[in-house]
Amino acid sequence: IYVACGPLGGIHSALVHTTAEAVFVCSCDMPYLSVEVVRKILRHSTLREVTFGNDGVHLHPLLGIYPKCILPIIQAELDQGSRKVLACISKVPHTIVDLSGFEHQLRNVNTTHDYNQQAIAVARC
Repeated sequence: IYVACGPLGGIHSALVHTTAEAVFVCSCDMPYLSVEVVRKILRHSTLREVTFGNDGVHLHPLLGIYPKCILPIIQAELDQGSRKVLACISKVPHTIVDLSGFEHQLRNVNTTHDYNQQAIAVARC
């Protein structure tokens, strides 16, 4: 719907097209994510606020639940030219789930180097 607006545009599109009260968002560069992490986020969600993870060092707004009720705020952000997911989240009710201990699953893998570094880290676990 909003062309070339990054993840926020994608979240907007998902919420527009879903008949559910919320969508689960996961960035495509987290290949080691486990069902356990997803379940932990789901357990903390009320489906009336954005619920996303924090590994103790980094926030992970692209790993979480986005309720349909925030659609007008996302649309207003996009209409104003904002593409920042965290800026949008700061304007809505949200819960941050502690995902400490799952850092190796939350690392982004975007290059061959990232993949090799992650493979080494996983082998050490």
